[in-house]
Amino acid sequence: MKNFLSLFPFILGLIVAVFLMNIWLKDWNSQGSGAQDFALGLQNTAFFAQDSEYHFHCSDFIERTLHNCIEDYQKKASPAPIVLYLGNSQLHGINQPNLGLNSSSQIIYKHLKKKNKNQLVTLSMPNISLQEQYATYEYASTKLPVKVLLLAVSFDNTRESGVRDGLIELFSDKLTTKNLSKTLTGSKLLSDHGEKENAGNDLAALKETQQEYSEKRLNELLGEKWESWDKRGGLRSYLIIKIYQFRNYIFGIDSSSTRNKILARYEENFQALDDLLNLTKYNKIKTIVYSVPLRKDVKIPYDPVEYKEFLYDLQSHTEKAEAIFYNLEDLVPAEYWGTVDGINATGGKEEIDFMHFQAGGHELLGAEIIKILNKNNL
Repeated sequence: MKNFLSLFPFILGLIVAVFLMNIWLKDWNSQGSGAQDFALGLQNTAFFAQDSEYHFHCSDFIERTLHNCIEDYQKKASPAPIVLYLGNSQLHGINQPNLGLNSSSQIIYKHLKKKNKNQLVTLSMPNISLQEQYATYEYASTKLPVKVLLLAVSFDNTRESGVRDGLIELFSDKLTTKNLSKTLTGSKLLSDHGEKENAGNDLAALKETQQEYSEKRLNELLGEKWESWDKRGGLRSYLIIKIYQFRNYIFGIDSSSTRNKILARYEENFQALDDLLNLTKYNKIKTIVYSVPLRKDVKIPYDPVEYKEFLYDLQSHTEKAEAIFYNLEDLVPAEYWGTVDGINATGGKEEIDFMHFQAGGHELLGAEIIKILNKNNL
């Protein structure tokens, strides 16, 4: 009896944890296909275009898994060289989807398919950092014959650091980790994340032990029987978003609040950009970097001086590495932008959306990128 009483807090905690995981999974599923859809808000939808059953627009290893794009490309009878398009949720977020669904990714894909010269693979993730863009490129370039890299960069890309749970799996690829170890950014990412699995658990102390194999097998068995366990990585991302929204509610933060430069992260991300551009230059990969369209009919959510410095740094770092830079911040006019439901815990309150525009905006962006590719004979 005494032994049972000593175990009672643990058993109770386990029961509560199982109950909460199932509740959170139900709530997550009710929001859409995953955490990315939930993060976009009710006025946006995540549109990952595909060509019949062929996937050319994917995301991370959890949602719209990038395996789909890579495997579908590798199955093609006569694959062409790749234009790899890396960016944030602007590439898949459609504001006011009731007005139509289209994306710059779909427009460029159709154009290249018609020309029959290159294929397009697009990988986009919400709030992707330049560190994640670099790491994703390292992984994708080991699987795909990249000829052209198209890199969409936002000021927000410099405010995040590290690698999200949904990308941890790339550190399990031996060639990717070998390549990452050759750069400052890659070495740091390997040190911080290289021994974790996609639910955020540290496996460094268990590497190549019987316990490691046992735990992996136990995870597989639990995943087969219990959906919440199988999707725990995605659930963790979803809960992080919920915590983020609660923080916004407490501190009165909305989409128009000024997002200041975080100096240490800013420098880390520009180091990642340098490592990426030096890599593509060495491998003779044609690289185009562009600053993403930004809503300008209202006050921007950045400090004007810091944003101007960001544009200058982005252009100078790009051109120093002999890559091509375009400033597309003014490309999409006001009528193609919209609103989003509140980014705090209460929701419901409409706020200005500075990142996602309607299908008409995507048509402008897709057409502009096609012009850029043609102008540079790509």
